[in-house]
Amino acid sequence: MSESLLSFSAILLFGRKLDDLEIAAKIVAEPVVTEDAVVFTKRDLPDAAAEVRVKGIKIGDDENVLVKHYKDKTKTGLKKLNNAAGVYSWIPGLADGDKAVVRVEHPKRRHDEFWNVKQTNATKSKVSRTKLVGRGNNTFVGDQLDEDACFARIYGFSYEGDFFDLPSPTLFLVHGDGELVSQDQNAAAGNDGFPSNPSRAPRDPSIGGMAASDFQFADDIRVWDYDKADYTIRMDVATGMFEQVLLDATLGDGGLGISGAKVSGAKVSGAKVSGAKVSGAKVSGAKVSGAKARGPGD
Repeated sequence: MSESLLSFSAILLFGRKLDDLEIAAKIVAEPVVTEDAVVFTKRDLPDAAAEVRVKGIKIGDDENVLVKHYKDKTKTGLKKLNNAAGVYSWIPGLADGDKAVVRVEHPKRRHDEFWNVKQTNATKSKVSRTKLVGRGNNTFVGDQLDEDACFARIYGFSYEGDFFDLPSPTLFLVHGDGELVSQDQNAAAGNDGFPSNPSRAPRDPSIGGMAASDFQFADDIRVWDYDKADYTIRMDVATGMFEQVLLDATLGDGGLGISGAKVSGAKVSGAKVSGAKVSGAKVSGAKVSGAKARGPGD
C-alpha cells in the first residue's frame, strides 16, 4: 500500500476483538410526517413570485417553506407559495387550529429536519423541534454505531511512527475484524492455526504504522486504522472486590476525612490521592483540609 499525506496523522489501535460483547444499536423511529417543507429559514421570506428562491432553492407552486423567524413571531410558521391565476402570495400551510409534524427536505443540519408545527390562528404559529436527535447539533458518536461496530481490547497504539503501550488494556469501539499485524495472510497456516511468519515483525508500514521495531507482536494481534479526529467510545474495565474497585477507588485511604474538597474518582483538585500520598508529600495520620498540599520544601 502506498503512502499518503494523511498516513502520518493516523492512529492505529492494536488489540483483539471481543466475542462476548455486542452492540445493540437503539433504532430511533422517525416521527410520522404529515407535511413536507422544501427548506427551513429564520429570516424574512422574499416576495412571492413564480421563480422565487429561498436559500438558493426554487420553491414551486403549492410547496411549503418552514419559517421560525428569529425576531418577528407573526412571520413564523409553515408558509405555502400560492398561485391564484398568476398572482403569487404566501399563505399559511395549515388551517387555524391544525398541527403537523413537518419534515424539511433540505435541512442545513440533521437537527433541523423534523419540526412540530401548530397553527394557532392566521397570524400566530408555534414551531418547535422534535425530540428525535436530542438537543445537540450533531450525532458524531451515535453515527459510529453501524452494523460493523464492535469492541476490542486494545493493548497499544501507534502514532507518527512510534508505538505506545497502554498502561492497562482498554476497550475501544472499532469497526470490522481489523487486520493481522505481523502474520503474512498469504502464507500457509502454521501449527498454531495462524499464518506463519517466523520473524513476527510488523508487516507493511501502512498496517503497523512503523518502519521497524525492537519487539515482536503476539499471535492474532490485529490493528484498526483511524484518523485522530474520528469519534469513538472508550471503556476502562476493572475487576476485583467491591472494596477495591468501588470503595478504595472512590474514597481512598482518607475515607471521608477530606474536607473542603471535591472528591471525584479518587482525585482531589487535580492531585491524585493514593496510598496516603498527596502531591509527592507523604501524609500519614493527618487530615487534609481544603485539598491544599504543599511540597516537602514549603
